[in-house]
Amino acid sequence: MTVDKTTSIKIGNFAIELINSKTSDEAFAVFDRFLTITGFDSVLYSYIPSVVLENPSHLQPVFQVSKNYDLKYLDHYTQAELHKHDHIINNIANGSLAELDWWQEAKSKDLSKSSLDVFNIAKIDHYMENGYTIPTLSGAQGIAAASFISSDKRVLFDQLLQEQKTLVRTVTTLFHNHIMSQYHLFSDFLKPTLPNKLNTTEQAILKHLCNGYRPAQIAPMVNKSERHTENVIRNIRIKFAGLNEEGKPRISTSSLIYHCGLLHYTDSV
Repeated sequence: MTVDKTTSIKIGNFAIELINSKTSDEAFAVFDRFLTITGFDSVLYSYIPSVVLENPSHLQPVFQVSKNYDLKYLDHYTQAELHKHDHIINNIANGSLAELDWWQEAKSKDLSKSSLDVFNIAKIDHYMENGYTIPTLSGAQGIAAASFISSDKRVLFDQLLQEQKTLVRTVTTLFHNHIMSQYHLFSDFLKPTLPNKLNTTEQAILKHLCNGYRPAQIAPMVNKSERHTENVIRNIRIKFAGLNEEGKPRISTSSLIYHCGLLHYTDSV
């Protein structure tokens, strides 16, 4: 891949500003500003932890969006759990990191009605004329992608992609890798999910549990009985994934520890 001098300078300036960001919001603001200047109307960065994909979870996907992104669409998408029917999400979850043009996918694939509805809600109800997604993660931690929205006519959108795709792909990779590799940024990014829903005792017990201690060892550390500690762990499991039809937590303690490790949850406790 050959990159001209002007593009190299833009990428370098972006990287410097990104590295200097102190929080995930600041990092996304750098990413968003760069992409909107490039010519897109808005940007959506999505991260769906594997625990959300694998379980009917109480957790929600994590989104960061431009200020001018249609929040009504995002609210509807989240509340209706449209990620379960989203062809793009399912494609990435199945291991594909191929870049996807929303409407070409909708036209060229034999999709279910529920999958087509996700596309139609975006385009017809929320006037998203063009959408393009660059997947950035598909693996044990879950899936992630950046999506770029444009209200331009199709011919102008195609021209924008042709001219800027290499640049957009590069800065998207830089942004994603920066968020995922910096634990303090990743933990900050995940704040809307579980850690904020845990009380002080639950946070302490979860941290000890993920550090390899058994309930009997944790109990004196938090001045609780072993039975109380075990009950707290059960409640944490419920907060992660809810209850099954038998009234039992959907996620086991070992799976809880596994997912907490993948998500670096205890780094923010």
